[in-house]
Amino acid sequence: MALVIQSLYKSFDGHVALDRINLSIENAEFVCLLGPSGCGKTTLLRIIAGLLSSDGGKISLDGRDLINVPARDRGFGIVFQSYSLFPHMTIAQNIGYGLKIRHTPKVEIRDRVNSLLETVRLGGFGDRYPNQLSGGQQQRVAIARALAVNPSLLLLDEPLSALDARVRAGLRQELREVQQRLGIPTLMVTHDQEEAMSMADKIVCMQGGLIVQEGTPR
Repeated sequence: MALVIQSLYKSFDGHVALDRINLSIENAEFVCLLGPSGCGKTTLLRIIAGLLSSDGGKISLDGRDLINVPARDRGFGIVFQSYSLFPHMTIAQNIGYGLKIRHTPKVEIRDRVNSLLETVRLGGFGDRYPNQLSGGQQQRVAIARALAVNPSLLLLDEPLSALDARVRAGLRQELREVQQRLGIPTLMVTHDQEEAMSMADKIVCMQGGLIVQEGTPR
């Protein structure tokens, strides 16, 4: 198992947000957390990412205990609903930012960025700025930026919900193809049943801070 979560617990002001969650994600598996707003799925994702602390339980990746590891040291790629691109940077600079702060040699950054631009079908767009791209293209850049650092786990927080239906359907397929090709274990939060059914290897249904159902789309 790549990621293992055991008895994870979280409450806010006495309200239980996550109630003893147990979940595992295998290597290269695409898992969707599906449920209505307020069911705990984003809280779970943020705790896995290290952006929020838990009140109890264990999280491990390939046997490594992550509970006290800060977000920046977990080596995860994260894509949010909002693209969160740096407006003053080119597309290439946005994608390569994580590599730059890791002091990766410039030649390696350039090659990695060019490769990822091709991967997300934005070859030749490196010199443009975010405001020159459509919403779907900006989200592809955000995905490429998350992939640039070779993440051990990819976390997606409703990454397609801000896009219109036609663009969303196309990007769903592209994102799934990229994930399968790279073999990165992935956890995606969504409230869209069709999205979960079309993308996931495993769907985890949440309600009221609990996992109430888990299985393949079929």
